[in-house]
This record gives sequence, C-alpha cells and structure tokens, in this order.
Amino acid sequence: MSMHASRFRRSFRRLGLLTQAALLLALPACAEAPDAEVLGTDDQGVTVFPGTVAVSGEVALGTPTPGPAAGLQGRPAIAWNGDHYLLVWQDDRRGTTDIWAARLNADGSFIDPTGKLLIENASEPAIATNGTDFLVTFGRSTGNPYGKSLSAARVSAAGALVSETPIPGAGTMLEKPARVAFDGTNYVVVWTGGSAYYARVSPQGAVVGAANTVLREAHQVDIAFDGTNTLIVTAGVEGIHGFRLSPQGNLLGGTPLDIALRASQYYGFGGVGVACTSGVCTVAWTSIESQFINWSFQYDQRLSAKRVTSAGAILDAQSITLWSGTPYDYGDPDDVSVGIDGQDAVIVTDSWHTGEYGRLALATVMAARLSAQGLPVGSARILASPAASPGIHSAIASNGPNALVVWADQADDLGIRQNHDIKGVFLDANGPVGAPITVQSASAQRHPSVTYDGENFVVAWSDSRNGHQGRPFDIYATRVSQSAQVLDPQGVLLTSSTFFNDYGDAYFNQRPRVGFDGEKAVVGYLNCNGSGWENSCVTAVSRLSRAGVALDATPLDPQMSHDIAPNGANSPPLLSGDGEVLIVEPSVLATSHIHQSGQVTRDFDIEDELWWPYIVAANGVTTSASSGSEHLYLHVTHGGQVQGIRLALDGTPLDGGARFPITPPGSQAASVAATYDGEDYVVVWLDWAGPAPRILTSRVTTTGTVVDTTPVVIATHAGCNDVGLNVQGAVHSGSRTLVAWKACGPNGADLFGAALDGDLTVAPFTLTADGFADDAPALAAAGPHLLATYSSNRWNTPLGAERVYARLLADVPPISVSCSMQGGIPVGSTAPLVGLGLLALLGVKRRRAR
Repeated sequence: MSMHASRFRRSFRRLGLLTQAALLLALPACAEAPDAEVLGTDDQGVTVFPGTVAVSGEVALGTPTPGPAAGLQGRPAIAWNGDHYLLVWQDDRRGTTDIWAARLNADGSFIDPTGKLLIENASEPAIATNGTDFLVTFGRSTGNPYGKSLSAARVSAAGALVSETPIPGAGTMLEKPARVAFDGTNYVVVWTGGSAYYARVSPQGAVVGAANTVLREAHQVDIAFDGTNTLIVTAGVEGIHGFRLSPQGNLLGGTPLDIALRASQYYGFGGVGVACTSGVCTVAWTSIESQFINWSFQYDQRLSAKRVTSAGAILDAQSITLWSGTPYDYGDPDDVSVGIDGQDAVIVTDSWHTGEYGRLALATVMAARLSAQGLPVGSARILASPAASPGIHSAIASNGPNALVVWADQADDLGIRQNHDIKGVFLDANGPVGAPITVQSASAQRHPSVTYDGENFVVAWSDSRNGHQGRPFDIYATRVSQSAQVLDPQGVLLTSSTFFNDYGDAYFNQRPRVGFDGEKAVVGYLNCNGSGWENSCVTAVSRLSRAGVALDATPLDPQMSHDIAPNGANSPPLLSGDGEVLIVEPSVLATSHIHQSGQVTRDFDIEDELWWPYIVAANGVTTSASSGSEHLYLHVTHGGQVQGIRLALDGTPLDGGARFPITPPGSQAASVAATYDGEDYVVVWLDWAGPAPRILTSRVTTTGTVVDTTPVVIATHAGCNDVGLNVQGAVHSGSRTLVAWKACGPNGADLFGAALDGDLTVAPFTLTADGFADDAPALAAAGPHLLATYSSNRWNTPLGAERVYARLLADVPPISVSCSMQGGIPVGSTAPLVGLGLLALLGVKRRRAR
C-alpha cells in the first residue's frame, strides 16, 4: 500500500466521525458548528465547500519511473564557466518548443537532475560564458516560414534567467543556430540568414554598436576568442573564410582569410567550427566532392582542418584530412563544433540527410582529434550511427577539464513521432570514457480517462516509460478504491503489441477513453504508426478485469482507422452499452460492438478488406450519456455546433438517425460533456463565441427536446485563453450534476467545478489552486463518491514531466435547519481528509426542484 493511500484511509475514517459530529451540531439547537481548526489538520487535507462538495487532497496515480526525459529534446549546446557546465537544449515536453537548462559538475553528474525551464517559446540555443555567468542566444518564431528572430538571454551561474535582449533586425535561418563567444569584454554573436552577420552584446545584455554587421555570403558560421582577437569563420558556396575582430569591434586585416576554397564546381562545403588556445585557432569543416567516373557519379566526403594564428597567419598550406568516406554510408555533412581539452583540438561533426516530408533521417555523430602540432591523433571515432544508436546536432564545450560532447539521441525515432533525448559522453585520446550522460525525468503520463467498474474506479492513461524499448507511449491503467487506495501503484500495462503494422509498427498509443461493459473496464484508444509516409491511427481496445488483470495480449480491433495529426487527436467515441461497449463513428454512425467475451462484431461493410481492413472514421469531439433505456450521442461539428443523436442501447439510431442541434445558432463549441440526472440529460459545453470563453449547459429530454433553449451560464473566464472541458467532465452523483473544467488561476491553469441542481442552479467550487498547470479533468461517479483525474505539469525536480493525479469528491447538498447558524465551516476551508464517503454517512438525499 502506498503512503498516500494509507493516509487517505486513515483520514477517511477520521472525517467520517467528524462529519457525523458536525451534523449533530447543525441541528435546530444551533450549537456553533466546528470551524477548520476544530476539524484539525492532517498530512492530506480536504477542502469543504458547505452545501456543495468536499474535495480531497491530491493522490498520484502510478509510481514515477525515471528514464530519459519525456518528450522531444534537441539542439543541445554546452559551456564550462570554470566551476560547472551549463547544458541548454530545445524541449517540447510542455507542448511548446522551449529552451531548458541543466548544470553539470566536472565529472558529468547533474546538479539539476531533470533540468529546468529556462526560456519559453524559444529554440536553437547557443551558449558562451564570461567565466562566471552565461549568454544564451536563441531563435523565436515570428510567423516567417523561412527564419526566426534572434535574441540573447543573460543566465546566471546558478542557471537562472536574468534578462532577454532582442538583437534588432537579426533573423536566423531555420535549423541554423547562431553561435556566440566572449572576447574578454563583450560577447560576440554570429548568425546566418543567407549571409553571415555579427553583433556584440555586453555582459549586462545590451547590444553594443551596430546590431547586425554583414560579413559575406554563408550558410554556416562559428566563432572563438584566441586570447587577443575573435576569429569568425564562415562556410559558403565559395569556401571557408575567416574574419578577425578586435575587442573594440573592429574588423582586422582588410580582407577575409581564405582558409579553404572550392576546387571545382563539383565541390561543396557543409558545416564549419572553430576553437582556440594559446593564440592558435583550429578551424574544421566538412566538404563533399563529386566526380563523374565510368558513367556514374562518385562522391567523396571529408572532415578537414587548418590552424590559424591570432595574427591571421594560416599555419597549414594544405588541408589536414581528419576523416573521409562516402555520403551513402553517413549522409550529408553539416554541423561541426570544435573544443579544446587542454591538449588537443577535438572536432565533432554530424552527417545526416533530409528524409521524408523534410524530416531529419537517422544520423551519424563522429569525433576526431588534432594535436597542437597539426597532426591527426588516432582515427575518427563514431559516437552515434544508424547502425547502432543514431544521433544528430552534436556540440562540444569549447573548453573545460575534459572534452564533453553532447547530441540529440535518435534511438526513439519512430517516423514523424520523434522522442529524441539529450545524451553526452566524455572523450579522451582513446575514445569515450565512462558511462553516457542522459537528461532524465519521470515518464510522462497524459490524457487520463476514468470509469467505475462496480467495485473500484479504473483510470487509464498514455505513458512514456517504455520509450527506449521502441514504444513511445503505451496505455497503462490502475484501480482506485472508493477510499482512495491506489490498488495498482505501478500501473497495469494493457498491451505491448499491436495488430496495426501498415506503414510501420504502431507503437504510439494515445487518448484512451474508459467504459464499462457490465463486468469490466474497457479501454479504447488510438494506436498510431511511426511512418514518415503515412500519418495513420486505428482505434484499438483493451480490457481490464476487476482484479486488475489485462485480458488482451493483442488489442481488440474495431476496424476503424483515422488520418489525424499526432497532436490533434481525440479519444475514440466509446459508449458503455447494455452488456457491451460500443464504438460509434460520428459521421455515418458505423458501430463496432465489443462484447463481454471479447468478441468484436460490426454493423458496417468495408469496401476492400484485403487491401485496407478498416473504415476511415472521423476523429471528432464526441461524448455520450445513457438513461438506461437509450443513449444520447453528442458530436461537435466543424462549425462549432453540438449535435445530438438518440441511439438504442445496442447502437441502433432512433428517429431515423436524425440529428438535432443542442447549442443555439452562433455557438463556437470546442468540447462537450453530458450526464443523465434521472429525468433529463444535462449537456455541458465550452463555448468560445462572444467576448470570453464560457462553460454553458442545457437540459435535453429523453425524447430529444432541448429544455433550456437559452443555455445556463456555469462560468465565464474573461481574458483567459486556457479553458478546457474534458468529454468526461460531467457526472451525476445521484443527487446533483457535478461539472469540472480547467481555466486560468492565479499562477497557471487550475481546475474549477460546479454542482448543478435539477433546475441548473449553479454552486461553484475549486478543485485545484496549486501553481501547477493542470489539464481538464475526467470524472466518474460511484453514487455520491466521485473521482476526478487529470494530468498536471510537474516540470521541476524530482519529476520533470506531465503526471496523472486524482482527487476524490463527495457531493454535500445543503442541509435545511430552522435557525441561523452563528458558526459553520468557512467556504473553501481545509479540514482533514475523508475518504469522501460523506454522503453515505449523511444519508441525505435532496428532492429535485422542478
């Protein structure tokens, strides 16, 4: 039993007794009711909203599984300030592309184990240090499809953001980060946008002098300080060139240095990098040459270097070849970075090519060494490759106690769904030293859904813990008792296989929705492939017994496919039927039946089952509710209207399949939830029409008549663009309808709720107000006991990931007394945790007001 569950059970018993005592105090004698202090405190508290609900403390669903960081990490950069490394990278784990950072000790151990968010909505970082603090340059999207704006951020030695400074007029090419170095007085930032440019930035973050001085045509650029001057190197069509810059910002020498020139029209240059020590800089670059021999083209790819002094003298008349090969084995040359390990120059490069639809294909990272005397040291070392564990976008700290190389590991690259991780390794003259370094976090948990199986609540979610086993997201589930005990703390893996192997194995499982077939929980979810050619998903179904046993080694197949964007998907249209679960396609109402035995039957034909054994199903926003005699099936149209369809319990359309509008004209519904209150259906939707997003509701009779043609407003959230309603966001407690949604709180997205009487009188309450960004909750009811489950962004150590949590709720309807109470529990007061069997203890039922 988990610690959380044990505390919940103790508090459940305790508050049950206290609740009975509170009721006695509330009798007509009007003795003063207990306040929060009388109720006491506990490790886990319950918030009581008198006459509305009691909301428990939070319980985590699933023990965190540490591993490579959740989501997609890429474009790392790293610098050493004399005390520690600061590693920065771009990261999409929040659903946006941001820059994260982590400090590392000299031995590579993490000071910040999961990293931390540094700069929001930013990408392609580069980094340099003045020996104490850091300057991080980054790109930010401006809507230009070909480039991004360029800014610089001051970062303290502790890895905290101090300030951001846009560089006026500066814009970088896509996938071409800027580079930066410190010249002893100021930082110098270089970038390409068809040509190479530079600007100087003070340690205080101010742009010094001209903001974007142009140098020459270039597609790659790098920079290093040699102790006296700064050397800027460019790679362009004509060759590799160098520009010397004084600390005062003056270009020296009059003309650029011709470090390497194109030998013929069949000769091209890739990336370029530079690092300096003791007044000598090592410039390295990649190139490719083609020759037409014996009626076919032959290609030669090289990694080369030369040394340049602070005075601008090129020490090597001929290029020094560090490695050569063919692009068919390694791809096209691109990124190059150079570092100094105190003895040699260490050159790191990527070789990759653009794959399907512009996606980066699996790539190679290699490292080579050049001595201070200009001699190759040993042979080039392959650090990552498609044959083993591929990697891309490598970087090296320009100095430091050891050569530390980092890159984006592509081992978890499944077509268009890429979950790269930041990996690193120390190098000496003989190759990698010690164990690899990996940015880690807890596994991600997303998109929870919940039902009640007659004994326990069952929650299912999408989980990333098996990402490096070739399965980016699996579906896990756990049972939660009515006393808040998490019965499966490790979670139950529903399946590790797939029946969908078209265009690549489908191991990206997302968006579960849980139903109940009268015996067990049934989980429908999207099973998506990893192809770069086709972006396809199918609906898959797995079942969990009441004993917590996964019943299907291979998921059940309702034979419905979907062409959807990975991040634009909705959960399958799953309905709990009469001794079965239905999957109902919203456009043509094609229905698959999942029987209790596991047999799957369908009421639709497939045009060419041998070629494509699925119907192409719409993937819209759907939900349903059942009166026990029929279903009300709801669908949000592309025009923002909520339409209803009455279905028999077996899915047969009633009324000839006629659809009827529930929302009034002009609505812009984004999501919908529904429940049955014993007399009518209660339909709730999120509407974006008007000046502010609103949560609205109307009742619908079992014959399909809208009772409230003017919807009742549950909540309005002016100025908030982060409002969300889960399709399972409404349930009935046996006494009232309870609704929950997300909206803007004081410190981010919080969860809010309302209890609705039979006449839709609204009693609001708050589910969370904790400073974490929470997603819209899914609700399930077991009589007056409710479970709300939601994912929450816990980016800080020790989690560093989106995780799934739950809170128990108890419906607490108002109690009529014959006198005015002088005390009472303040609204929103905190009391000890109850397992939330309040209503069962009270035995109170309200008569519906009609």
